[in-house]
Amino acid sequence: MQIIHVIGKVGAGKSWFIEKYCQNFPVFDIKSIYEEYNISPQDIRGEKYSQFANALEITLDNFCQQYHAEEYVVIESSGINRTINRFLLGRSHITILVESMFSLSVEFTRPYASKLNQIIEKAIENGEISVDYVFNGNSESFTPVIPPIWCENC
Repeated sequence: MQIIHVIGKVGAGKSWFIEKYCQNFPVFDIKSIYEEYNISPQDIRGEKYSQFANALEITLDNFCQQYHAEEYVVIESSGINRTINRFLLGRSHITILVESMFSLSVEFTRPYASKLNQIIEKAIENGEISVDYVFNGNSESFTPVIPPIWCENC
């Protein structure tokens, strides 16, 4: 299977991007783990993190096993989740970083967002996150220009 890893800051518009540009593909959203196990990102510390990581790895593996090699699937995350990044190693995937001005307004409504967005920004600046394409949500354009292999609306 071909994985499209959609990453970005909290509030960058990842879900909007997926809804608009990837609506024909199955989507794994890390938020589903939070909801299924009734935890929030700020709760994940120490032993809770290892429980979360195990649940995430199992759920992600089960999700991907449902699809054939020629199919595309979408995985949505911030880009800094070690479990997802480790899962992607050795698997065919492209990473799309979604950038927009939405992040600033979201930081007021989600208290954890500001600190997490700083961590994500620093990881991108330091080259800790490998990005194949950047999607500018304000201009709705890709850098570099993305091939229309999977994206009919691009």
